[in-house]
Amino acid sequence: MQKVGMGYKFVTEDRTDQSPIFSDIRSFVRSHGNLKYNYSDTNLPDIACDPFSPSRVCDEVELVAPKDQSFYFEKKPFLFGKTVVTYPKGSGGYKILCDVIRSKIFGNRGFMVIADGCGWGSRAQRAADIASKAALDYLSRQQVQESITSLDLCRAEIFNAFEQAHKKIIELQGELLPNGKMDLSGCGTTTLACSIIFKVQSTFPTDEWAFVCGSVGDCKAFHLNGLNGKVTDITFGNRRNVRDAKDCGGRLGPWIRKEEPDYRNRATYFWPCIQGDFVILVSDGVHDNLDPETRGLTPKECTKGEFDYESWDDLPNSVIEMVKSTYACSLMEKILLDSKTPKSIVSALIHHAESETRKSREYMEANPNEKEPNDYKSFPGKMDHTSCICFSIGYKLDTFC
Repeated sequence: MQKVGMGYKFVTEDRTDQSPIFSDIRSFVRSHGNLKYNYSDTNLPDIACDPFSPSRVCDEVELVAPKDQSFYFEKKPFLFGKTVVTYPKGSGGYKILCDVIRSKIFGNRGFMVIADGCGWGSRAQRAADIASKAALDYLSRQQVQESITSLDLCRAEIFNAFEQAHKKIIELQGELLPNGKMDLSGCGTTTLACSIIFKVQSTFPTDEWAFVCGSVGDCKAFHLNGLNGKVTDITFGNRRNVRDAKDCGGRLGPWIRKEEPDYRNRATYFWPCIQGDFVILVSDGVHDNLDPETRGLTPKECTKGEFDYESWDDLPNSVIEMVKSTYACSLMEKILLDSKTPKSIVSALIHHAESETRKSREYMEANPNEKEPNDYKSFPGKMDHTSCICFSIGYKLDTFC
């Protein structure tokens, strides 16, 4: 945006380069030159949002428990979510789906939440269910939304939602013992990403929106530019250990000292949007299959020789992170080339994950007593609970309730 008097004017004419809309704030741009836009960065502009208007409340839509290991929800024309299981039929991972996705429209604001229970089984699934519901219930309170008048206040309330979600896991899965202590052995843990979509306050005749996402763990958010098809990894850097998919980086539920959440990678992220853009939340069952390493590619192969290494072990983590994110965004742009609706976007990403893992899945179904192959060249992809939800920016939300 451009400085005009004491305010800023959004610039939307040129969305074809790699700069965000806020391109005149040099430090902000440099920050995201490293693909990092989180609220620990003091360079984040202080931007006001349109006042909350609680005119209507849409019924919450959710995917909580599996029916046939593949199901979806849709709210035309701006919302679609789907979850599937890519594990072999009959396996422990196939029987209980631990991903939960939820969405809600409240007045002139939209909400998307995704949780991925850590591990397998009913405790993990229940933790994801509890946390996602508690966070969405908190964020969609009228008092909370009325208090959110800027991006920074939005950040604070998302962090409060994480606290509410963590406490609810302990309350509903823990057991109070006669001695007054809590038995937390029945508690599961879960990753959680919460997002809010709202219009930005402006005195100019523009249609600017803000996407604010908070994340604990390794669920990710992406932005798809509706004009040029460019994909941005909004949550770049939220998986600290980029070589180990088993380390989600953070989780809610009792973990640290047996009662505290793991907030190692807790952060909030922001991306500016205009009408026609799309924002996407995915679990690791989607984005792990956009990873060049799990697809069996070397650094040399996926960077077209820019990094002349045959092994990922030879690259420092900071470089690996950038290479993998750049590759994932480029691959998504190809996958979504002809996708122009939330349904087609979600369907394309889910189909890619299913196709990428097909060889491993079929091998394990034919050889159920064998160990899962770890040769990504011969058996690419990572089987998992796999979920995606997409929101199309720019609709007058309360008219669809």
